[in-house]
Amino acid sequence: MHSAEEQGVEMAEFEAEEQGVEMEELEAEESAESDSSHDTVNEMSDVKEILCDVASWEIPVPDHFRVEIIKRGSASFQNKDGPFSVAARQDAKAKGDVRQLSKEWFYKMMPNGEKILRSWMVYSLVSENLYYFCCRLFAVSATDATSKFVTGFQKWWKLSQKVHNHETSEEHLHCLEKWKTLAAGHRLHKTIDAETIAFMEMEKKKWRDVLHRLLDITLFLAKQNLAFRGHKEDESSLNKGNFLELVEMLSKYDPVLKEHLMRLKQSTCKLKVSVSYLPPKTQNEFISALANHVKEMLVMDIKSAKYFGIMFDSTPDISHTDQMSEVIRYVKISNRKVEVKEVFLGFFPLKGKKAADLSSDILKSLESDGLDIMMCRTQGYDNAATMAGIHGGVQAILKGKNKKAIFNGCVDHSLNLCSQHSFAENASCVTFFGTLETMFSFFAASTHRWDEVNLAQQYLQTKGLTLDKVVTKLEALRLFLHEERSHLVEHAIEQALLKSDEYGIAIRSRAIKELAAMFEGVQVKSLISATAEELKVSIPKLTTFYDEVPENELLIEIPRLRRHLKAAEIVLEEVKY
Repeated sequence: MHSAEEQGVEMAEFEAEEQGVEMEELEAEESAESDSSHDTVNEMSDVKEILCDVASWEIPVPDHFRVEIIKRGSASFQNKDGPFSVAARQDAKAKGDVRQLSKEWFYKMMPNGEKILRSWMVYSLVSENLYYFCCRLFAVSATDATSKFVTGFQKWWKLSQKVHNHETSEEHLHCLEKWKTLAAGHRLHKTIDAETIAFMEMEKKKWRDVLHRLLDITLFLAKQNLAFRGHKEDESSLNKGNFLELVEMLSKYDPVLKEHLMRLKQSTCKLKVSVSYLPPKTQNEFISALANHVKEMLVMDIKSAKYFGIMFDSTPDISHTDQMSEVIRYVKISNRKVEVKEVFLGFFPLKGKKAADLSSDILKSLESDGLDIMMCRTQGYDNAATMAGIHGGVQAILKGKNKKAIFNGCVDHSLNLCSQHSFAENASCVTFFGTLETMFSFFAASTHRWDEVNLAQQYLQTKGLTLDKVVTKLEALRLFLHEERSHLVEHAIEQALLKSDEYGIAIRSRAIKELAAMFEGVQVKSLISATAEELKVSIPKLTTFYDEVPENELLIEIPRLRRHLKAAEIVLEEVKY
């Protein structure tokens, strides 16, 4: 198989010569270049499909495709190691109602006991049929009378008789001779069109060289997160943008790019169109191909981890279209190294504002990425009612599909919302905090001591923060407010709790405590120092919900972990903190 890079540059595979037409106006050049590039990309796609599997060959096979197939050889199409399909016989009374192809059929037993590879026998993983390479390659048509080794053979119980009959047939021997003769001619450059083929090979190499360089420029700009386009990209422009400027700069040192640009300038002077692969459309195709490849690699990484968590958030873009961002969290274990990974998979526009619409968009996005919602174990959104509502919010809808996809709202966001709505109810508070905000804006540039609430907010955004530490920090904040502002806060807290109970509103501090209690057994402190009795209480809280993890195995693994840490001379008391 070709590598991803080689497949990406096969755009110019059969671009034999410059394509030029007279133009009435020079301004139409870029449009024509884009059209030509699009045609070449379509042809490249056809070539890739045909060179991928024997079942995709059109009958009769076009001459230029036949040349490429013969150059590739039959070995890349054989698939003699399978996997092979199982075929069932229609006659239920027959002995052995199912049969399967095996690797042994790809070898012919000679009278002296020697095994010879049947290089002409190929198997399609797409159609799950058996073909004869040379017979399909030189077939004139496909009708009912055409051999099944041309159109596809799958009756494995008849294989012994059919293989012998076909291999001794005049039709097969004639196609085999044509294949070997043409292949030998190409190797020795003695075919009738050898000169034309040599010219085509030279042209293909030239375009591959150009595309390799353009792809490298694209990779460089993407890696450095630099813009591609310029405000003005015609010949009179002093700055045509990073992409074109890099092409021109490298052409001073690279003969391939220098020749390419000189040819384009000559074509422009003659008012003719020449394929350049420099217009924005081609740049976008490169970028899209790279982005798709990166996303495929990330999704493969996520799937290898099996379980994952989702985070979605929306924001309007410059065109006032709501774009939902998709972020996936998962645990990657590689070379005995454990990492919590967080990857961004992209944006998608929202079709509606309601929870049902948002849930549908999220599920469709996960499905299009090949991610199974049943493997999701956590949900993370802001605390807007549409997303976080316990009855009709997105998190509730997704939990209806997968109860193990537990929701944890943004604690820091909750703290902000709580403060904002509480103080907004009191005119004195509005005046006080309005004045305070004005003062803060004035003194923001100078250094000063932050108050306890702001410290808590910053702490809650610390990378790698664990649930038990979140609970501890929130409890410290609660105690501070209780001790220092009890005469103002007690009544507000009491009223808020009553209203929350009355309207069935989940209390975030309670929710995060309940979540922490569920995972208490696997928090660092418990793993290191909890007693056996404490583990027998905390571990079932987790294993009852996540039935994938047996309780007895987890209780055995925790002491084993402690022994490993001691053997590595790690002080457990230091690990705990």
